[in-house]
Amino acid sequence: MKKEISHFKTEKGSTYIHLIDGRIQRFKETTGKLEDPMNLTVFLPEYNLIKEKAPKKQLEKIGENEHKYLQMISHYVYTSGKKVHAITEKGTRIEKNSELEDTSDKVYLGFGDNKKTDFYIPISKDPKIGRTPYETTLEERDGEWFRTKHLGHKVTSIT
Repeated sequence: MKKEISHFKTEKGSTYIHLIDGRIQRFKETTGKLEDPMNLTVFLPEYNLIKEKAPKKQLEKIGENEHKYLQMISHYVYTSGKKVHAITEKGTRIEKNSELEDTSDKVYLGFGDNKKTDFYIPISKDPKIGRTPYETTLEERDGEWFRTKHLGHKVTSIT
């Protein structure tokens, strides 16, 4: 993440704060709760950009309007058995903001399950007004791996 960005806000009032260690922490306005920092935060493109540039086959999976687009992505983020992974164009998985900063490759979010990827979309490292943040952390607890995922709301301001 660019160091000159200290925080950004979303349309539902959440404030995402850039931490010194490269992670981002969310303050959820509706609950007044400061969430645990996530290891990776990326930004999904606006639907209009996807509609304009995505191959027709991908567009059929993503949906024909912004509501369906966000609904489909939310389905993959919050449905058990569905997988969402950040991956470079060379096939390297990205799990942390520091890894994202270290790559010059294009990075995508792939959506699927354990067997295959159903579709993918390009993502950006930096917040932009109108983009939607996606956060994730993969961590080991007592010998088992757990993934926390969160799909935010559109970015409305950047400081």
